[in-house]
Amino acid sequence: MIFKQFTHLKNLYNPIFLLLVLSAALISIQLHLAWKYENQSLFGTSSLFWGVLSFRLWERRQQLHFHSDFVSTICGVIIILFTLMKVDSMHGFGGVYFIYLLPVVFGFAIALLASGAKFLKHYQWELLTLFFIAVPEILPPSLVDISPLTAKFSALLLWYLGFDVVRSGVNLFLPGGSIEVYSGCSGLELIFQLLGLAVVFLLMFPHPRSQKLILPMVAIIIGFVVNGFRVALMLFLVANQDKNAFEYWHIGTGSLAFSLLAVIIFACWCWRIVGQQKNLN
Repeated sequence: MIFKQFTHLKNLYNPIFLLLVLSAALISIQLHLAWKYENQSLFGTSSLFWGVLSFRLWERRQQLHFHSDFVSTICGVIIILFTLMKVDSMHGFGGVYFIYLLPVVFGFAIALLASGAKFLKHYQWELLTLFFIAVPEILPPSLVDISPLTAKFSALLLWYLGFDVVRSGVNLFLPGGSIEVYSGCSGLELIFQLLGLAVVFLLMFPHPRSQKLILPMVAIIIGFVVNGFRVALMLFLVANQDKNAFEYWHIGTGSLAFSLLAVIIFACWCWRIVGQQKNLN
């Protein structure tokens, strides 16, 4: 009995077990903050990415090097402590931006604790996937601003549908109302969300080089087009003075519908690729 209890306690202090507990705690903190700030898109994307990447790492666990050096361990601990202190003190609008960085920061720190800086390359694609969550928020709008393209595309959609739409830069006008397509509505966040999913899909399933080039392009196109329809709908609702519907589809639960639609379309494309490869084999 005493021996069994000793063995149980020994397992509790196993470095890999402690690493799993720490990882689960950090992931829970990040998801809790996304939920706290009522960012459903970030919560959903983070949950999906964490789940898929955790499953992939578990499948590869025999191939990973679970032994960190002293310097890497100290660096990982410092990163986690500094980030947690920042989380504890953050408030207001700046905090919303910071939580987008948490997945890749936590992921980087966990990788340092697990395998050290020397073997970070074993986690490069997983970290890249988490980085896609943060990219839309950390990139300066002046560096990557696709708002003019989004405005042009949405105006073209409405024009083809027979609406008397007028565009001036990033401003769209219909009789009865107008909107401004600013960087937050340009679709960049949705595009990078789908790019992250593309990386996850390429990690999960082996593909020829041509598909590795085509899939990210498909993700960009789907994200851009779906968001273009969303912007067109926003202008239509504003022009019809339907404020409640505008709020619902713009910042409410309805805003997730377009993200979900884009993910479903992209998933169907990926499923089609898998089916084609099975037929070839």
